[in-house]
Amino acid sequence: MAFRKPFILTLVVFLLLACGQQSKEQLLQTGVAQMAQGNVRGAIVLFRNALEKDANFCAARYQLASAYLKIGKFDKAEKELGKVDRQNPNFPDLPLKFASLYNQTRRPKLAIKALKDFHADHPQTSESLDLLGRAHAVAGDYTRAENYFRQALTLDPNNNSAALHLAGSLWKMRQPERARQLLQDLSARSPDFEPAWQMLGDLEIRTGHPARALEVYRQYATTLKADAGSLFMLGILELQAGERGAAKKVIGELSKRFSRDYRAPLLNGLLLYRQERYGDAALDFSRSLQQRKTPLATCFLGLSQLQQGKLEQAVSSFQQVLNLTPESQQARILLAMTFLRQKRVDDAIDQLRATLKKSPDNAWAYNILGSALIARGEFQAGLEALDAALRIDPELAEAHLKKGLFMVARGQEDEGGAELVRAVAVSPDTLDSRLLLGQYYLRQENFSEAEKVLAAGLRQNPRDALIYNALSAVAFARGDSGQGVDLLRKAIASNPDFTTPYLNLARYYFSSRLNGKAEQVLRRLLEKVPRQRQGTMQLGLLLEMRGDEEAARDLYQTVADDGWPEGFVALAQLRVGHRGRAGAIRILAKAPLRGRADLPGQAMLARLYLEIGQPDSAIQVFHAMEALVPGSGYPQIVRLWLADGQKGRAFDLADRVVRDNPDSPYGYVLKSRIHLFLGDAKAAGRDIAAGLEAVPGNLVLRMKAAEMLGRDGDEPAAFREYEALWKQQPDFIPAGFAVASYNDQHGRKKSALELYRKILERSPNYTPVLNNLAYLLVNNYDNDREAFDLVLRAYRNEPQNPAVLDTLGYVLLKKGQVKESIAVLEKAYRIDAENKTIGLHLADAYRTAGNYGQARNILRPLAADEKFAEVGEVRKMLAQLEKAQ
Repeated sequence: MAFRKPFILTLVVFLLLACGQQSKEQLLQTGVAQMAQGNVRGAIVLFRNALEKDANFCAARYQLASAYLKIGKFDKAEKELGKVDRQNPNFPDLPLKFASLYNQTRRPKLAIKALKDFHADHPQTSESLDLLGRAHAVAGDYTRAENYFRQALTLDPNNNSAALHLAGSLWKMRQPERARQLLQDLSARSPDFEPAWQMLGDLEIRTGHPARALEVYRQYATTLKADAGSLFMLGILELQAGERGAAKKVIGELSKRFSRDYRAPLLNGLLLYRQERYGDAALDFSRSLQQRKTPLATCFLGLSQLQQGKLEQAVSSFQQVLNLTPESQQARILLAMTFLRQKRVDDAIDQLRATLKKSPDNAWAYNILGSALIARGEFQAGLEALDAALRIDPELAEAHLKKGLFMVARGQEDEGGAELVRAVAVSPDTLDSRLLLGQYYLRQENFSEAEKVLAAGLRQNPRDALIYNALSAVAFARGDSGQGVDLLRKAIASNPDFTTPYLNLARYYFSSRLNGKAEQVLRRLLEKVPRQRQGTMQLGLLLEMRGDEEAARDLYQTVADDGWPEGFVALAQLRVGHRGRAGAIRILAKAPLRGRADLPGQAMLARLYLEIGQPDSAIQVFHAMEALVPGSGYPQIVRLWLADGQKGRAFDLADRVVRDNPDSPYGYVLKSRIHLFLGDAKAAGRDIAAGLEAVPGNLVLRMKAAEMLGRDGDEPAAFREYEALWKQQPDFIPAGFAVASYNDQHGRKKSALELYRKILERSPNYTPVLNNLAYLLVNNYDNDREAFDLVLRAYRNEPQNPAVLDTLGYVLLKKGQVKESIAVLEKAYRIDAENKTIGLHLADAYRTAGNYGQARNILRPLAADEKFAEVGEVRKMLAQLEKAQ
């Protein structure tokens, strides 16, 4: 690359020296030859030098105008043509060149006038009729345009430009079959005429025939050395067809032939995005943007950031798309969807209403608006927005899905099921509809109907992997684990790059105590999709439980290198396990801070600082947590201050939060926590009441008010308030979770079980419910298989969550996998040593393994804590161990 600029400078100097030695006629002749070879800019240098020798040399000025026209410098072309017109109004073909300029600058009336003047003095030619047809096409008069193009072809059947533009006019007149035939004939007759291939490919794409478009671009690339744009489109089509190997070859050719073109990294980024390698994809999109700012690369950078949970960065990217293309309603909708992920519901609604103001028939905007309004508790308005989406586009399957799921969640099972059936009926090839309807039947234990609906979606293509994966869930649910395994293998065979069936198969083997097979499946996954986060973490956990910490560390390091918080936490846990607090601190201090998922790692970092006697460093971490997620750091800070006797400082902080954010619940909640720490429950209740006066109906404050009732000893009243909240706001999952947890803690296990399952229907990945339901099943129903499946799903969501690790370890203990149980429980204990339940479970695992001394060391301080709910069980276990001493 270093030689490129000197080489170009040398070439220019050589041309300039040569120009001084040539006559104006020689310069013109050389410039025309350069134009024919595609060196337009070199030709411009020669034409301008000819004009320096003779400013009235019209032939050179005409060719200079033609060169400017060819590279899109329309202002300069028009200026030079004007000079030719003044110097020699009768210059041959000058009106044709003006007409071409006017057509390209969308001034059809001037083009038509220029051509009429030309025809007044000259016979019609194929070229002039082609230009006249193009002028009428620019004006939108495609019927007249067709007539002129056909006259041009009558005079010259080999006029490729006229044939191309005739096809374009037929397409505009909604005659795609005639346009297609014409373009096919043209590309066969003139295989080196690139615009015919490009228009034919574009036609196939826009008329909904991607497979035909792919064949066109493949032929084009084989017949000619396609340009960068056409290679890029070929790569896109290969990706869309699932031909990732072919797409990689296209990327290789694009990179080799057009190494500085922005489309090579963009296409590679799209391939990585399809492989769910969002971090690597984002890097390539950024490389593409360094070469050229494009809305497509910026938009997919935002989508990659969204997939990684980098919500603020995604917001910035989508706003940049809007800066580049202010009318991009798609970017505005994506921005609204990101706001919804951030719980910025009002901002999402503002964006969607702005979209609908510009595009009142945008069904997708109404669809997302329905979600936003439902999230804000405006259920009727939300359903009306979904109905509006369906009036505009009755085949918008997702709107049917949302209505169906919302109705099912509100207990309208039949009506909701009917909407799900409609979603499949209007769009039988939309997988989400079919998969959700299958899940609906599965929840009803209507296994035959679930299998029937899912099997009908098989199409003998890579997307069948999703169907086979769903069918495996049905097979496992009805107890046929053999068929479930076979179906997961079919899913992997259908699409080896689809990660979910690998994870499900590994989970089945793990739950069946076939850890070797689970490891094989996970290694196969990582061969196909290197650095896949969930698979890497699960394999690391397996190796760690096996005692191979070095291999586990290498795997966790790759997750950390990709910026995922659980990788840093897992590495830190290994260091702490070897009494390496300083090393663990160094690891956690490097972790990026982006969102809620980073909080457990930061909490661990703060705890480690406290353990080594650095409270100021811990407070700095808590401040960073608070900036990341309001309400996550300040309670820890005031707790430290109160323990140090700094009561005034704690209240000052809470008062400042209230003053700075009067419409937020967090300041009032913080004040109530201070009063609770000081033992003043009545004052804490007054804080929450003041908050409800300032922010009436706030769900967080209502939850806290119910909690205060329970603290005052009126648990039934607290329960009634939780129930009322859940009924009024069925999308407010924490209220439903509180009701289920209350039932669980008060012995109403069946009610808790049913409600936990109902919540998972609404929110399948809600970690607290997955975790609690797993614990309930293993502890009260001896259902360790389903419990294991649930807690592994929770672990997949939050592998650094100590409560999840505790449940996973406890389930492993109940399954008899004691060694593995100890490894997992030790991880949980290292993160949260203050959690007494984790300590009890770890002591139980040590006792089961015969490590009585380690068990006693944990149990003795627990036995002295009268407030610990399970202190009776602790003392009983400790007494048994003391006897065995």
